[in-house]
Parts: sequence; C-alpha cells; structure tokens
Amino acid sequence: MRRRDTELSTGWGQIATPPYSRHNMKKITTQGLQIYTFQKNESDYISLTDIAKYKNKDEPADIVKNWMRSRSTIEYLGFWEKINNPKFKLVEFDQ
Repeated sequence: MRRRDTELSTGWGQIATPPYSRHNMKKITTQGLQIYTFQKNESDYISLTDIAKYKNKDEPADIVKNWMRSRSTIEYLGFWEKINNPKFKLVEFDQ
C-alpha cells in the first residue's frame, strides 16, 4: 500500500507542510514494522504514527491521540517548551 503525504505528516508533530522529502527519509524495521525517520537541521524525527501501528494497525491515529492526551505527555511537552522556547508562557499552558 502506498503512503500518502498526509498520512506521513500526522506522525511528525508538524501540522503545516511536512519538513521532509522522500530522499532524506530512512526506514527502520523492527518487530515486522517499518518506521520512517528523517533528519532536518541536525535534529532527528521519527514517525509516531508508524510506532503506533504496533498497537493498532488499522487505526494508529487513535493511539497517537491517546498519547497526546495523557498527563505524562502533556507534562513533558510543557517541560520541553519551558527549556526550548523563551517565549513560552507557562501560566497559560497550565490553564
């Protein structure tokens, strides 16, 4: 089955134009799954959607949605923003 760009972009943490092209993507195969990765500006990215297919092959987006709602993920994202984004407003984030 051929992937569409919109399917790939859901796993990259990017909503706008996906920051990858086919030539800079790499594939990891583990436990029978193909997981795509790419590098941009010396940062590595991995497809959450591809990882989620381990739990739910037919609806990996449901797994990603659940990850994004979990308390530990929200706390991690807040911490990451605090240390990497000087304009981050912690008070607004906590509301």
